[in-house]
Amino acid sequence: MVLSSTLISNNFVLSNGDLYVTATAAAQSAVLAESGLTAGKYYWEVKNPWPVGVALIGVANSSVSLNSLVGFDANGWGYRENGQTYHNNSASAYGNSYTVTDVIGVALNMDTGKVWFSKNGVWQNSGDPAAGTGEAYSGLTGTIYPAGSVSGSNDQLDFNFGQTALTYAAPDGFSAGITT
Repeated sequence: MVLSSTLISNNFVLSNGDLYVTATAAAQSAVLAESGLTAGKYYWEVKNPWPVGVALIGVANSSVSLNSLVGFDANGWGYRENGQTYHNNSASAYGNSYTVTDVIGVALNMDTGKVWFSKNGVWQNSGDPAAGTGEAYSGLTGTIYPAGSVSGSNDQLDFNFGQTALTYAAPDGFSAGITT
């Protein structure tokens, strides 16, 4: 799995084997992975190594606005750098804020339509993907893509779908990384 060269804002450029995205302008921008997921349990990680503006790490369907932030419309579900989750432009208290040294884990269970987020190996909001409890969002259906977004010029996101060793272990029953 890599990031898509077509499901990406014009304000982004890809590098590092299409796993690293950098904003070229201060504008709300989103990127999706090249393939969506319809079934199975997956775990991947994202870092935000150069934050200037807003960052959201999450999932979306292919109808998400690429010129917005993931979670700012009805087609995306995101975990923001301030610790809140966003969906349909509605924020909810969720977990801890994150910054440049943090690794955000995403556990997606397409068999149950649930997604969880971790910060440095700790599942936020008392979530437990292995037990299927405390999810950030439920009710995800159809084809769902790993996604991310930023708003500041030179902001970056570094995705790891398992091409290199993941920093933290996948939850029990989840694939470590995504191979499609």
